[in-house]
Amino acid sequence: MDNEPTDTRTRRTSIRTKLLVGLAVPVLFVALLSGVQAKHAQDDLGRTQRQVTLALAAGGPSTYITALLDERNISALTLLNSQNTVKLTRVKTVAQARANTDKAQAAFGASIKRDGGLVEQLYGPTFTSTSAALAKARAEYDSFHGTKGIYEGPAQQASAHVYDNFSGFIASYAKVNATASAKIDDAEMRNRAQAIAAQTQASNLISLLARQAAQQILNGNKPLDGQQKLDTATLIAEYHATRQSALDNLQNDPRAQAQVGGFYFRPSMGFLDQQMIQAATVGYVGTGPGDIPGVLEVLTKAADTSRPNDNDAWQAARSSLERRAATL
Repeated sequence: MDNEPTDTRTRRTSIRTKLLVGLAVPVLFVALLSGVQAKHAQDDLGRTQRQVTLALAAGGPSTYITALLDERNISALTLLNSQNTVKLTRVKTVAQARANTDKAQAAFGASIKRDGGLVEQLYGPTFTSTSAALAKARAEYDSFHGTKGIYEGPAQQASAHVYDNFSGFIASYAKVNATASAKIDDAEMRNRAQAIAAQTQASNLISLLARQAAQQILNGNKPLDGQQKLDTATLIAEYHATRQSALDNLQNDPRAQAQVGGFYFRPSMGFLDQQMIQAATVGYVGTGPGDIPGVLEVLTKAADTSRPNDNDAWQAARSSLERRAATL
């Protein structure tokens, strides 16, 4: 082998070098391609994670909003000394409602900070403003020292003022949820986030309808005038549209859709719906003008505790979103 001619050894080395170079090119190409694919995969994963975070955030305020709804309703009822007449499902006292709100507020505020990015950009300003508005609304409630009662003029005014204050900053989240949902690329995840938002809005509209019925007590259940009937009809139409939106956005998750439908179409909600349609057409609820017990039955149905209740329905929509997020 040592006696092998130099040109032969050179030729063998040249062949070996050419083979190595020939192998190196496709190996390098594969390595580069794999690196590019890995980078794309990592980018896709990052985008998906951000989308999931945004979608879950869009559903997140619902717990906080539900607590705000409860605090609004029990506060307004207590000023009218009606908290034991119209019994709410989740809370019995203002103190209990405030504790629930504080807990939900702290959790939502922490999640905004933790998620950062677009979530904090979208929800941060509204969270800050609503927190300040909540503190102000509570201070106004605490400042009332008059006689509480449904027929007491100052109490009626204070109750309406507190109710409207809460309604104002609750409504601000509906706008943020709409903006956040529109930024979710995955259609299924976007739909389910919108179903959660619709479910939360439905709870608010049911409360507004119940409040409309409560006004009937104050006027002795006399027929509503034309404008009052129109306002009631508008609320009912909005409620029906929101109900349909929640169901339509869950059409690819029949289990969740059935649970949410169970909330909307249980007998008590059907009764409330029918009575408020009656109010929008003939101007009163119950059997006729002066039927205060009939009005109270409507209000009791609005606060019904049968299952599935609104928490179950909200959680069904939330779970649907979480299942889609896990799949992605």
